[in-house]
Amino acid sequence: MLGEYKVTLVVYSGVPDPIWSVHSHHGNFEEMKQLLDDARAKGVAYRHQNMPAILGYKGFLIHEPGAEHAELMLGKETTALQKLLLSTMPEGLIKKDLHQRILQAIDSGAVSPNLNVSRSHAPSTGGGKVDVDVIQHYAPKYNPKRWNNQCVQPYNNCYNYANQKITNTFAQPGYASGHPITPPLTAAKTLEGCESDGLVKMDVDPSAPVPEAPPQPNCLIALMVQEEVDFHCYRLDGGGFWSQKPGQTAVTDKDGKGNKITDPRKAVPLPYGPQYKFVTFMKIFTNIIDGPE
Repeated sequence: MLGEYKVTLVVYSGVPDPIWSVHSHHGNFEEMKQLLDDARAKGVAYRHQNMPAILGYKGFLIHEPGAEHAELMLGKETTALQKLLLSTMPEGLIKKDLHQRILQAIDSGAVSPNLNVSRSHAPSTGGGKVDVDVIQHYAPKYNPKRWNNQCVQPYNNCYNYANQKITNTFAQPGYASGHPITPPLTAAKTLEGCESDGLVKMDVDPSAPVPEAPPQPNCLIALMVQEEVDFHCYRLDGGGFWSQKPGQTAVTDKDGKGNKITDPRKAVPLPYGPQYKFVTFMKIFTNIIDGPE
């Protein structure tokens, strides 16, 4: 039996990525299967940990029922397969302008897999939902190893990272406090969700420099939103730089150009994804976060 493929377009940071199924009776199924087999034969079917830690388009994950893991399709070698996968996406899952930016990313080959990763994984909390971590009430130390392993990385997003809490539920603003964001996603609704979770908005003049780390027991994040599309959070670290976890990818302290982040309002993303706009700085005193199972 030919079965089906579960396809994930990896493009968001805060909200869950679009997922759909391509069944064996789909008109493009056989071509997809052939291109996937070719990618495997050429060694360009990658693993989840090869996903680049950037905002925006990060490739497609293809998962076959019964397979141990999904395979990442990204880079110039699989351009035809990526375009075919994009064409199978049900209409309306993403906005047309985002669709066009993703197509540009595929055609240009500008986004490549990260090949500088180890196949070994650090010890982690294990699969499934875990107990909420004790929050660190200060500008925390930059510690990507805590997040960059395969039992934590795919299941926690930028909101988990900014709040220093591993829930393995892709946490969403307002969900744990009983005030989840209702569509359409807006900056105001996202801010309200964060505030209901216990985060506190800071009034900072747009022309003012980045705030310093608040006195303990607070820590500092920056909230970004593209309305009706996605949200993103940066976190201030103890060294004075900012870091981020773009969706289900690895934690990084670099922006899309590979530069250290000194001001999240000026961090440079690649042009192949949501166009986030700065909303506000927020400090965390005590909070609760969670997301759907």
